[in-house]
Amino acid sequence: MNLDQIIRKNLIKGICLVMLLGCISHFIIFRYFTYKYNDKILYEYKKGIENYVKLHDTLQVYSSTMLKPSRIEEQIIKDPSHHPESVKDILLYNEVTQDYRSFRQLCFTIYYKNHWHLIKVNQPYIESKDLLILIILSLFLIMLLLLLFIYLVLYYLKKDIGIPFYKNLRLLRNYNVKAHSELSLVDYNVHELNDFNKVIRKMLRKINADYENSRIFIEDASHEMQTPLSIIKLRLELILQSNLIQDEWQTKNIQIILRATTRLSKLNRSLSLLTKINNDQFHNKESIDFKYLIINYLSEMEELMTSKDIITEVQLESFTFEIDPILADQLISNLLNNAIFHNLSTGGKIKITLEENGFLLIENTCLPIATSENLFNRLIHGKKENSTGLGLNIVKSICDKNNISIEYKHIDSSIFQIFINFYKS
Repeated sequence: MNLDQIIRKNLIKGICLVMLLGCISHFIIFRYFTYKYNDKILYEYKKGIENYVKLHDTLQVYSSTMLKPSRIEEQIIKDPSHHPESVKDILLYNEVTQDYRSFRQLCFTIYYKNHWHLIKVNQPYIESKDLLILIILSLFLIMLLLLLFIYLVLYYLKKDIGIPFYKNLRLLRNYNVKAHSELSLVDYNVHELNDFNKVIRKMLRKINADYENSRIFIEDASHEMQTPLSIIKLRLELILQSNLIQDEWQTKNIQIILRATTRLSKLNRSLSLLTKINNDQFHNKESIDFKYLIINYLSEMEELMTSKDIITEVQLESFTFEIDPILADQLISNLLNNAIFHNLSTGGKIKITLEENGFLLIENTCLPIATSENLFNRLIHGKKENSTGLGLNIVKSICDKNNISIEYKHIDSSIFQIFINFYKS
């Protein structure tokens, strides 16, 4: 639900609520003031009658007394104590309209011509039905005027704020940090929103600068570190191949240093690759045939698998997917390296299944897993000595960046399976 729909929905709810509460409150208020107004008229009549009787010792004759109900009715009574003064609502038959109408009636006693008289003064009401219709019509007219006013306000708000806002939102959504471009946001006719645009521009310039500095630093650091690491590794290999070292303890320690240097070099390359993946630096997508890619990699690793006596079971169907070739190669190489490297020392098995609908299964025998951590995390504990611990993390990053689903599970702690679905749906 977008912003316009939310505004319209809440506006309709608010108007309906205002109409309902307005009708109820206006009806109650009008009834209250009608009572008050009618009672005031009745007591004014009473005062006038009392003054007239006091001066003339008789009741004034009204021309309307020939009609029923009359404005003033009188009745001779014996005991005024049985008729206390009261005001009440009654229904009286109106001979003119020939129906029953609502009246407000004041009853009081007065003495003249040697008799007590009960005087009833009747004041007609405005009909409740008519009153309610009048209230609803008046509120409906007010609501129409209010709707027109709100529509005009929303129209100018959308023109001055809504249209620039959605343009800026679209620009922000499509903005690419790697493009190193200045974001040309549309200005508003509102100072506060223009200040907000300035903050966004300043923030994006900072993000661009940080991204570029980070990219350059990682590339330079990776490149500069690789050279001395290669030199150290080469020199250590030359020392081991020479006959200069006769001490077994020195030879053993040099071999340990050489293995650590080799692992550090692999770790440096893996971290550099992982950073580039997370920074979306691989965007040259091509249609890659994964069946062909898997077959080529298996042929390259055939000698290693033969030396470890690994049996392979391969069921491959043709399947192509749009992805950067470098990432496709890293995806398959890391998955198969993981299946070979973490397999049994001898007599292991690897099963690879690729279906034409984009489902890939890689299953391998393995030793009991020594960790319960998520294997997709970086640098997990319990890895083998020569492992960088980044292989599956690189695979997960590639899958996430290309909207590919990946899961794994263990079967009886002796079989490890990885499931990949190139189409999440």
